[in-house]
Amino acid sequence: MLKTAPKRSLAALAIMALFAVSSSVSATELVDQQSPVSAGKNVYQTVYGPKSDSVYVAAAGGEQGEIHVFQGHSLTAKPIITMQDKPLGLAIDEQDNILFTGNTFNGSVTKIDLNSGKVLANLVVSKPAPKGTPRDQMPPMVHGVLFQAKGDVIYVTGAAKNGVVWKVDAKSFTVVETIKGVGAVPTGMALDESTGLLYVTAHSSNQLTVIDTDTDKVVKTISVGQHPLSIAINSQSHQAYVANSKDNTVSVINLSNGDTVQVISVGEFPVDVNVDPAMNRLFVANRSSGTVQVFNTKNFALEETLHPGLHPNTLAIDTVHHQAYVTSKGLSRHEKTMPEGIVNNAADVITPLTK
Repeated sequence: MLKTAPKRSLAALAIMALFAVSSSVSATELVDQQSPVSAGKNVYQTVYGPKSDSVYVAAAGGEQGEIHVFQGHSLTAKPIITMQDKPLGLAIDEQDNILFTGNTFNGSVTKIDLNSGKVLANLVVSKPAPKGTPRDQMPPMVHGVLFQAKGDVIYVTGAAKNGVVWKVDAKSFTVVETIKGVGAVPTGMALDESTGLLYVTAHSSNQLTVIDTDTDKVVKTISVGQHPLSIAINSQSHQAYVANSKDNTVSVINLSNGDTVQVISVGEFPVDVNVDPAMNRLFVANRSSGTVQVFNTKNFALEETLHPGLHPNTLAIDTVHHQAYVTSKGLSRHEKTMPEGIVNNAADVITPLTK
C-alpha cells in the first residue's frame, strides 16, 4: 500500500527551504587567498575525480610528465603518477576511474588507470613537423581532451590553421574519426549530454563549432567574442559560457537557439571557465589579472573576486561537495619581471577557492 507524504504548511516549507539553502551556502563559502599547494613544475589542467574524491593536476615541466594527485577538499598530496609524455589537457572517465591526458609537446594522448596509477596506453595522433615548416602549415597540435561515456570515446582538439577534432575509441585506443572543418585553432570543448552535441571553441575563428556526436559532422557555428579559449555548459539552465581571451569577456549562449544571452565583462585574459549549477556559480580564471571571478548564473552579478596565484590557469569543480579549485602558472618566458597589480604571486600551485 502506498503511503502519501504528510502535508506541511507553506510557512514550514519556506523555513525548510531557507534552512537547506543556508546550509548549502555556508558549507561552500568562497574564501580568498587560501593556502596554495605546490603541484609540480609548469602546471596545466586540473580535473576532479568523484570516484576517489581526488583532484588531478597535469605538470609538464620536469624531465618526465607528472600527474599530481590530491585528496579532495584538504588537498593532501597523494603519490605522483609519472608518465613518458608531458601532459597538458586532462579528461576523466568517472565510472571506470580512467584518466586521459593530452600531450601537446608529444602529439599524443595517454590512458591511465587511476586505481593503480599505471599507464595503460599511449597513442600518437599528430607527428611533429620538419624543422623550418611555415607556421600556417604546421600539423594540428594536441590541445584539449574530453571523454564521452556514451560510446566510450574521447575527443581531442587539434589546434592548427585548419583545425581538426580526433575521435578516439577509449577501449582500443585508436583514432576512429578525424573531424575536419571545425575552424581555426580549436582549443576547448564541452558536451551537452542531453542533445549529444559537442561544442568546440575555435580560437582564431572567433566561433563555437557544433558537432553532432552521433554523426561526427559539423552541424552549426555560433559567433562569440575574440579568441575563445574554453567553454563550460550549465545543464540546468541549458546555457554555455565561453571565455573570450582577447576582449576580456565571457559570452553566455542559449544552447536551444544559439543566441547570445549576455556578454559579461571580466578580468584580463580569461583562459578558463567552469560552473557549479546547483550553487548558481560561474568561475572565470583571468590569467593576466591574477584573479578568479565568481558570477551568479541567475543574474550574472559578480559575487567575489579571488586571488589564488600568479597566473590562474584552469578550474576544477566538485559538483557533489561544491568545492572549487584552480591551478596557477608561473612567469612565462616572455615575462622578465613580476607583473604589476598581482596580489598573490604563488606559482605552479593548486589553490582551493571554497571551504
